[in-house]
This record gives sequence, C-alpha cells and structure tokens, in this order.
Amino acid sequence: MNKNLLFLLLTALLLFPGCSKSPSQDLPPTLLWAKDQNRIHPTGGTMNVWEGFRVNKDAFAAERDISQFILWRRSRADRIPISIEYSLQGAKVGFSVNVRKRRMLQPTTAFKWKKFEMPLNRGMNFLQFNKKSKDKLSVRTIVIGPIIHHATPHVQQGESFSLFHVPGRGRLELSGRGKLEIGERQAHGESLGSITRTTKSGWFSSKISLPIEFARPGLLTVTCKAGNFNISAYSYVPTPARELDPKITFKNKSNIYIVLSDACQASHLGTYGYG
Repeated sequence: MNKNLLFLLLTALLLFPGCSKSPSQDLPPTLLWAKDQNRIHPTGGTMNVWEGFRVNKDAFAAERDISQFILWRRSRADRIPISIEYSLQGAKVGFSVNVRKRRMLQPTTAFKWKKFEMPLNRGMNFLQFNKKSKDKLSVRTIVIGPIIHHATPHVQQGESFSLFHVPGRGRLELSGRGKLEIGERQAHGESLGSITRTTKSGWFSSKISLPIEFARPGLLTVTCKAGNFNISAYSYVPTPARELDPKITFKNKSNIYIVLSDACQASHLGTYGYG
C-alpha cells in the first residue's frame, strides 16, 4: 500500500474515532421494544424511562415521594426475580410493581442488593417506590432475572423497536456498528402506506442520524440487520393543530356542557400491558 495513503488512513482513524456515544437517558415511554428489558442503570445501554428520579453520577436519586420506572416486557411472567441495588437514609421505603403487593426496602448507608420475586405484565410495568420527603433513596441498578454486571446494547442483530408518531418532525440518532432497516408506515385513509430503506454505519463514524417526518399518524420501526446499536438521541416536535376559522359563527347558541372525569390509572389500561 502507498505510504502516503496509509498515513492518511491512520490520521483519519485518530481524528475521527469510532467509539459510540452514550445511550440516551430520555427515551419516550411509548417506545415499543421487540425484546425484554432486563436491566435499568443510568450509564448503561439500557431502555430507561423514569419519573420522579434524577441521575446523580451512577445512580438514580428519588426527588419525589412517589418515583417510578417503566419496564418493558414482551410476555407475562407470574414470578420472576427482581433485584434492586440501592442505598437509603431514613425510614423504610415501599416498593411495588403495577400497584400490587408492596414490599419494603430497609435503610442502608452503603449500596446493597435486595431481591424479590414478583409478577410482571406483558407490555409496560410500573416499578414504584414510595418514600417520605425526608428519606434519601438512591437506586443504582435494577436487574430482572439473573444479576448481570454489564449492559447490553439497545438493539442487536435481529432485534427491533417501534415508535408511534403523530404528524410532526424530528430526528433519531443511533450509535454503533452495523446495518439498520428503517420501516415507516403512515395512515392513508383506511390503508397503511409503507416505506422501507436500509442504512449502515460509515468507516470513520459510528453515528447514524435519521430524520423523521410524518404527515399523518404512523409507525416507525427500526430493525438491526447486522451489528448492534444504542439510541443516543431522540427528538420530535408534533405539528401544531390548525386553528379554527374565527369567521365561523353559530346563530343559535345552545347551552351545551361537557363534563370530563378522569379516574383511570395508566397502570390499569390494556394499552400499558394491564390484564
């Protein structure tokens, strides 16, 4: 090989390293995975969705009296080990899955593991922690099944994830090495229009940036055909609703009252795996 060409290649590799970016820590809860989520950790390649926590170094610190994670499962499990690595200053803290039987976490100044066996639903599962305002709870890791001490990528070869979109625009960024298949399905009247394309990582870059645009409600599906990837960034802005024409008036103004009453918990909806 020509020495000058070899020098240029080595320089490019040094200037543009192929290391992947950190996994996103802010994924939408409506994202549907084609595999079971088995680990929650703030710095790992996991599918983290949470509420009431903030990331503090290598752990989730509970900021609210009720904080929770959303865990995704493909199939129902009647009894499965759930191991929690946590530290707690204060009184006992309640832990429950899908608002079922509550278990207790004992105070501990150092991080330690606590294992429970609990049922999980198909779809979304709500892992909830109930504490008092003065208690200081930090959760470092949650493992479903056998304890593993390493993270797995969001999608590996043969795996996929899907995300429903209303009309709007955005961008999905993945980091890794390999090949992806991108499928878009949009509603066209009573049918679905489908578009499929493939893309792969470059020689000197491990980042794949996908623009997203939906004129109608639709579904985006990403399948890993080779290698493995993490979702490193996601953003989406819905198209603003069209305002009504102010010139439209009603001659006869009837006294119509609409009363809305919301008394349904998200954890008890079939959409989120309840049943």
